Amino acid sequence: MTIPTRTIFEMLGFEAINAPITDEQPDYFIPIGRHRVEMAQMVNFRMVPIFQVSGVINTGRSIHMIEAEMRLEMDSYEQGVAWLAYILRDVFRQFEKPDWLIEGEGWADQLPWRLDAARAAPRSSCTVPREWFRLAAKQLRTLAETAAPVDEARFDFDGLILTLNVGAAQIPLPAKGDAWDRPAWVRLAALADLPKRLVYDPVTIAVWDTRLGIANTRFMRSDVAAEMESANADI
Repeated sequence: MTIPTRTIFEMLGFEAINAPITDEQPDYFIPIGRHRVEMAQMVNFRMVPIFQVSGVINTGRSIHMIEAEMRLEMDSYEQGVAWLAYILRDVFRQFEKPDWLIEGEGWADQLPWRLDAARAAPRSSCTVPREWFRLAAKQLRTLAETAAPVDEARFDFDGLILTLNVGAAQIPLPAKGDAWDRPAWVRLAALADLPKRLVYDPVTIAVWDTRLGIANTRFMRSDVAAEMESANADI
């Protein structure tokens, strides 16, 4: 559930004004000491409705121009306050900051680009010396060439050894990183696409919610695919 950005402005006690140029009344402004920051709803150059945040901050020693955008709706109250705090970062001296601005700085992890980065980051990972993984990759490609569609390879890391289980074959590799909370599976046949040239040393093996990455190649996790198929069958 989202919350209108206007509602957040009103919850923060920002002053409403009837501005001559706006797509929807009212606009809002923040008086902080000698400063004034205004929020006006309009359409940006990409033809997307937004709140335009603008103002001139004169500290007596320097002048800051504020020119930023905010979405018309936020995922949460905390996200909206964090977004305002981000826009006004490094502008006010500590004793000038209102309580909501200080709170917003503490909610920086709710900013949408921070959330996107967290979702894009791997859930688990480890690194294997390139020479070791080159030998394992050659063996995996060979096994993949004759694999049946249902054959899988299991990747499991206990904090010291990355173990690749492929049918009756088990390939242990020395690795570094934090132990994974659970293994990941991929279709063995897909591993025929393992890169033959490994640019970086060590080689990173990373697990995302739906993918397993080896160097710069991504493979769909077959365990996740099976869970999705099962969930769809129950609908």
